[in-house]
Amino acid sequence: MAIYHLVWESDWKSLTKDGLYRPASLTTEGFVHCTREPEKLVEVANLFFNEDRGEQLLLLTLDESKLTSELKYEDPGVGHLFPHVYGPLEVAAVTKQSALRRVENEWKLPQQ
Repeated sequence: MAIYHLVWESDWKSLTKDGLYRPASLTTEGFVHCTREPEKLVEVANLFFNEDRGEQLLLLTLDESKLTSELKYEDPGVGHLFPHVYGPLEVAAVTKQSALRRVENEWKLPQQ
């Protein structure tokens, strides 16, 4: 099954070492934020990546079966379960990488 993760392109390039990706949330919160529903991506992108940094916001599609870190589905208090990966993401688990589009100060999925 596929899950999705959003990341700034510069962070993806700088935080990928030894075939593993370790975003800041792994240190600050203990897990990597993901979602299973593509429709939630735009909401999350515009809420948490609302600044225009002049760079690409990437959508990573991950194959759950290729993750070796623990994966838990948890509700952060919003009445919805989100996949949280409790460890680094294997770069090999990324099956697709695409850029979101910025239109009128809002992020849009690549196919929109």
